[in-house]
Amino acid sequence: MSQTRQPAGRPGRYNRSFSGLVGAMIVAVLVVVAFVAWRGLFRDNDFEPVQALDYVETVGLAQESGLEPVYPTSLPEGWEATSVDLGPESGSERTVWSLGVLTDDQRFVGVSQGDRLDDMVELWFDDDVETGDEVTLDSDLATDWTEYTDGEGEVGYAAEVDGEDVLVHGSAPDEQVVAFLESLTKDPLPAQDR
Repeated sequence: MSQTRQPAGRPGRYNRSFSGLVGAMIVAVLVVVAFVAWRGLFRDNDFEPVQALDYVETVGLAQESGLEPVYPTSLPEGWEATSVDLGPESGSERTVWSLGVLTDDQRFVGVSQGDRLDDMVELWFDDDVETGDEVTLDSDLATDWTEYTDGEGEVGYAAEVDGEDVLVHGSAPDEQVVAFLESLTKDPLPAQDR
């Protein structure tokens, strides 16, 4: 029985040329594209709206633990609280409180408390933030508030309330942000609301 041997240094039975490599890459790309398209056909891409939260419950828990969070006495019809954050400020013993709300036309309004004002402004405003004048607002928390704006339409008002910085801000129209600010309180919740 005789065996046929390939000469040394000669490739196997498939084409190892540059055009063979390019052809294999094209096939691999087509397989990936086909898989992604197939997977996309069976994916549920429905938009899920943000779920409303009961911020009053969180306010009650915070007050029971000795904190005094700033919160709205009520929200206008159609407005929904969508985010609440209560926790320690990084690198400090202070506690940070924030509440985010969507208006009836899905514009954001929020309040942040306890953080350093510069950090809050940096978080919520673009680099082109402008510090405006001090304005007098009808608020139980403070009379004089410093106004902030940026080029993206974000507006905000900041004041010191009982030794803590408070920033009320949002992309909603200025009059809605001001109305939200004027509804804020630190009053203890009635026991039945907790």
